[in-house]
Amino acid sequence: MRILHVTVSLWRCNGVMSVIMNYLRGMPEDIRFDILYFDERENNYKEELQAMGGQAYRIARPGLHSFGRDGIDEFLEAHGKDYAAIHLHLPYLASIFAPKARRAGIPKVYVHCHSTVFALEARNTLRNWVFNLPTKRLSDQLFACGRDAGIFWYGRRAFEQGRVTVLPNAIGCDGYRFSPERREAARIKLGVENQLIVGHVGQANCPQKNHPFLLRVFAEIVRKRTDAVLLLIGAAQNERLTALIEELGIAPYVRWLGLRSDVADLLQAMDVFVFPSTQEGVPVSVVEAQAAGLPVLISDTVTDEVCCVPERTCRMSLRESADRWADKALELAGFIREDTADWVMQSGFDLSQSAAKLAQLYRR
Repeated sequence: MRILHVTVSLWRCNGVMSVIMNYLRGMPEDIRFDILYFDERENNYKEELQAMGGQAYRIARPGLHSFGRDGIDEFLEAHGKDYAAIHLHLPYLASIFAPKARRAGIPKVYVHCHSTVFALEARNTLRNWVFNLPTKRLSDQLFACGRDAGIFWYGRRAFEQGRVTVLPNAIGCDGYRFSPERREAARIKLGVENQLIVGHVGQANCPQKNHPFLLRVFAEIVRKRTDAVLLLIGAAQNERLTALIEELGIAPYVRWLGLRSDVADLLQAMDVFVFPSTQEGVPVSVVEAQAAGLPVLISDTVTDEVCCVPERTCRMSLRESADRWADKALELAGFIREDTADWVMQSGFDLSQSAAKLAQLYRR
């Protein structure tokens, strides 16, 4: 059985693509994924996808012109009969893809939402809202990464009527499980054995990740603890944030680590995870941090569905001062690390269980 997934890019910093790959890793051998995408980026999952029996196909980014005949039709006419279902990770595109997929012989259309915004860029919000209006009618199955995202994209009534299936942004929890030996090795490798390590995972070019506020919080932490270090993972250095770092006087304390394949080890090295996003669906990085036994400080704009370990998770308003955030981060950093991976698994984020659920839905 082959499933065609549709997303923006294969980029490793694309959170949706990371979720797709996690689920693919958990699929039984008889279910394979192909990916249809629009934007080419380096540091992508193409080689891993192909090694797992999948193929990647690029077409031009859809738009208003796609309601007529375009590259989507050509691709589906050539390959449509290969697929048991099309799985759209951009709900607003159901209005374009669903009719074309059915004409091409794909029997099922699944739609999957991953956010609580219609668009990352405000100028696209109205367009995507309009495109999304017929989504519920055009899909055979509605998926959501969480409760809040499902209600946002499909409406409260659809959610309460049971038309929405929550597929959490699941991870292989055992790979993040806390180990004192692993933590020590990671800190030695980074050269931070006796320092306070504050961590964050997220793209610096995504405004909703709120890096400026994160840096102001860290500046307050440095004022109180001069042995602090901030690890920025998945973030490419840019002029705007570099200028703010210089202005705050924290340049010697900030490390830009960029895109990494050893995030699980870097989480072991940290003392506290700070995540002040303005908007999120269900952020995978916060789940990973909790699986690694880290205390986490997140904004109250992040859904409480992600709070797997309540005793070690704190949600704060972004209206609170950076100084208050710093105090809370330091308080959390004082927690003795423990293995909390089982808490995360019991909260529904275990990949093996979630992948088995999705496989069952595909077969049905």
